[in-house]
Amino acid sequence: MENIKGELETDKPIPVQKAGGISEDGSSIVTFDDDVLPEVGQSYVFLAYAQDDGSLLVSGPNSNTEVSGNDDTDTSDTIESSSVNHSSTMKAHKNALKHQVKSDRKRSISKYDKTKD
Repeated sequence: MENIKGELETDKPIPVQKAGGISEDGSSIVTFDDDVLPEVGQSYVFLAYAQDDGSLLVSGPNSNTEVSGNDDTDTSDTIESSSVNHSSTMKAHKNALKHQVKSDRKRSISKYDKTKD
């Protein structure tokens, strides 16, 4: 719905990757501690890292945080963009962005970035 940081395409679905996989015996899904898999039909804030191959990695604790309605208690299947934008989760992430500490690290560009060309 919206890029809080960066310029990813918003007019089509973007696949993301999670570290982990299916256990050797096939009985469970293995992820980092405290990581959760997003559910279809829900809205999330994704904290994604562009990988060298252009893919997006969304993995680890707090890498995807569910966004509910205005007060984070909305359980409806359809959440309006304006409601998501004003949720406490979105406000917290936008506030964190304002106070981010920039670091010197190698940065890759996602193949879904509008500014890649």
